[in-house]
Amino acid sequence: MWAIISNNCWGAGLYQELDIKYNTPTVGLWFQADDYISLLQNFRSTISKPLQFIENSRFGTKTHPVGLLGENIEVQFLHYSSQEEATRKWTSRTARLPVNDDDLYIKICDRDGLEQRHLDAFARLSFKHKVGFFKRGRFNILDYPWAVEVDSACPTVDDGVALWHQIRREGLFDASSWVTSQRSTESSEAPQC
Repeated sequence: MWAIISNNCWGAGLYQELDIKYNTPTVGLWFQADDYISLLQNFRSTISKPLQFIENSRFGTKTHPVGLLGENIEVQFLHYSSQEEATRKWTSRTARLPVNDDDLYIKICDRDGLEQRHLDAFARLSFKHKVGFFKRGRFNILDYPWAVEVDSACPTVDDGVALWHQIRREGLFDASSWVTSQRSTESSEAPQC
């Protein structure tokens, strides 16, 4: 089994399209770019840390639960009504993560404070399967074979749900093939569409 690790709600679209149970905790939430890169750089040790909740996010006032992994990685539980719901779903979905990193499909996009330094850090990560979605022309993506440019009227791509629908509607990236066809290959690049 595979799992999507995403900086926002984008991965939920694939699980819903394939009608399978979420086996990742990274649905219904989002991370600021610094926090997401920190999570990915030490993924296994960080994801296994107990989830705590804080009243005040360092990113301002929030109307949703905000979790904390370790000392400084905030998890913004945007689509959760309570800390109890967030804890329950985070715990059960984290337990379903595959144990092999080659079964993780890592997605990033240029929202929530992402800068060139985050893009470079993401490129250095050793995960086998990566994809990134970026507003067309925002970055020089020639050095990133897993990067996909997306048209947007905003400074970044849309939120995770809207981005999922745009990518599907415009045929920019075939996520279903990404998680099924690459299972038997050694390529670290997203398929070209």
